[in-house]
Amino acid sequence: MGNTFICTTFIISCAFVTSTIALSSPSPYIGVESAPTTLLNKNKKEELFLRWFDDNADEVTEPKKLDVIGTIPPYVEGTLIRNGPGVFGTKDRRYTHIFDGLAKLTRFEIRNGGEDGKSTVELSSKFVASLWKKFLVDLNILIPSITVGQTEPKLNLFEKFVALVTGGLFDNVPVNIEQLPDKTFAAVSDMPTQLAFDLNSLETFGKVKYQRGIKGINGFALLSTAHGKFHNGLTYNYILEFKGLHQYTAHIVRTNENMTRESIGQVELDEIPYIHDLSVTDKFVILCVYPMKLSFMDMISGKGFLSQLQFDAASTTKIICFPKNEINRDPIMFETQ
Repeated sequence: MGNTFICTTFIISCAFVTSTIALSSPSPYIGVESAPTTLLNKNKKEELFLRWFDDNADEVTEPKKLDVIGTIPPYVEGTLIRNGPGVFGTKDRRYTHIFDGLAKLTRFEIRNGGEDGKSTVELSSKFVASLWKKFLVDLNILIPSITVGQTEPKLNLFEKFVALVTGGLFDNVPVNIEQLPDKTFAAVSDMPTQLAFDLNSLETFGKVKYQRGIKGINGFALLSTAHGKFHNGLTYNYILEFKGLHQYTAHIVRTNENMTRESIGQVELDEIPYIHDLSVTDKFVILCVYPMKLSFMDMISGKGFLSQLQFDAASTTKIICFPKNEINRDPIMFETQ
């Protein structure tokens, strides 16, 4: 097998399109049949966008050979794995935001130089075997939980309470894939939960097995990012620790080769920021804290936390540089004007 390409989520039309090639299939996974979306008229584009929210509970457990239209360059070879939403609810209640769909992995195996000298592409797909998948797909039950968008119909008062209680059980991870130091690959989201899976079969192993809790974090790990960075054999990510209302700590967490985790730097915050990503250099882990804020009460309101974000025009953007090779050394901080 060649290289493994780990790719992020949210493209139902899994057509591989460049100026010279397009992979396609009559499979429902392929929203664009043979033409790149740039050639489609506006109405067709809108139709394809709405198809993002179509449920597809089927899995392709045996690799399916796809038709190849055009020519794949010989250097394009390996495995492309995508993570994204596959089911958006039941007949009684639906998710309305793309980030809330149930995690489903799609795998493309690209080999060049077949019998006829042309490249071949095989597709397989499988849901991440989470607790949420068991309820939503197997039992047809949508458990109330904290969501990115509001559900339809909306949660009632009791269901909002249930959503708060289920926070510690939530394990739907439909956003990205992260590589860990022990060569584990995990499906992830903006919550701290990570579910490991096999790159070939897409079978879910369960929650990632760390040696212990996160050294330096004693409160509740509330949020993370779906874009941890694998650098020189170690993984770095952000975790927001909840210690009480208006008491939060933003941590840079490093996962070591022995699968222990530790906070290597932190900064105190009085509100929940929206942090999408972080950057890693040879010397620093860089965190940008933008003036996009969310209160804890808004987060659990049942309205979907993304719509509750508020831009604070009076605040600044903080660019925080944490020394990567020294633990708990004071970070270097810059602020915009």
